[in-house]
Amino acid sequence: MDRELTASALQRGSGLAEVVTSLSGGTQEQLAILTRLGFGRLLADRGQAAPVILDDALVYSDDGRLDLMTEILEEASQRMQVILLTCRDRAFRHLTATRVQ
Repeated sequence: MDRELTASALQRGSGLAEVVTSLSGGTQEQLAILTRLGFGRLLADRGQAAPVILDDALVYSDDGRLDLMTEILEEASQRMQVILLTCRDRAFRHLTATRVQ
């Protein structure tokens, strides 16, 4: 992470660091969501809970990553409030959630 707390590089199993801006739009979007969830968990663990709000999240994710990320969102929602704003009902239909239309 850089001084502005923005993810700047990613190190995968190979050990090589990849500049985040060189990654696909979907991977960048997923990293941004994981970072927000991480900060949300830190705040919740310190007793300063704040909702994590995602607006039209995961639009660049392929089906496999969308499934994995929705599992992560489902798990995160057990520890903190996750608000997901979307027009893609179908992509998130399997999540257990309070739905507002």
